[in-house]
Amino acid sequence: HDAWLGAGLPIVENLCSLARLPDRFRLYAFPLRLRDGDGSPVRAVAEWEA
Repeated sequence: HDAWLGAGLPIVENLCSLARLPDRFRLYAFPLRLRDGDGSPVRAVAEWEA
């Protein structure tokens, strides 16, 4: 975790139903606004071309 976060890369864990998505898609992760936190649950949304 430290290496990824130190490089400015976010970490998204525990997503489900990824096998149902196409090979290429865009992921949006909308976090909760938490004060003084270092992580948050997100609303994860996938978008792809039809």
